[in-house]
Amino acid sequence: MLSGGSRIAGWRRGTGKAWTVELPEVKDGKRYVHQLFINANRRERPRFPDRGLLPVAVAVEDGAKHSYMSETPENRRTFRFRPGDLRKDWKNLRDVEVVVHQDWTEARLRVDRIDEAQYLVSFTGSSWRPLGWSTGFAGQAF
Repeated sequence: MLSGGSRIAGWRRGTGKAWTVELPEVKDGKRYVHQLFINANRRERPRFPDRGLLPVAVAVEDGAKHSYMSETPENRRTFRFRPGDLRKDWKNLRDVEVVVHQDWTEARLRVDRIDEAQYLVSFTGSSWRPLGWSTGFAGQAF
């Protein structure tokens, strides 16, 4: 077996079938966990929605001069969503990674802020192309 991961100790039983562990370096934003394997079996991360994708509702830029397809930095790190699809009252937004499906690629972006009044989500990083070039998105928690 070849592994680039590290062993995680200190697991405690949570509610139901859940188990929890505190990882200070993750909490401090110095390390991110994207996959978890238990006894060589990959475990799925919690995601929203449970199945399928949510649409990127509206582009950030509108009008004749610009569109959601325009190659601007704003369109690579921000998009609008439908009411209820994302909420800023989630426990810790920095622990949410939004996976935007863009045809044959995907952008994995960490949430920076959510403006529920304008239904606008901004990310800490950016995609290589406008987020409006999307077939939808899903949120995953760490």
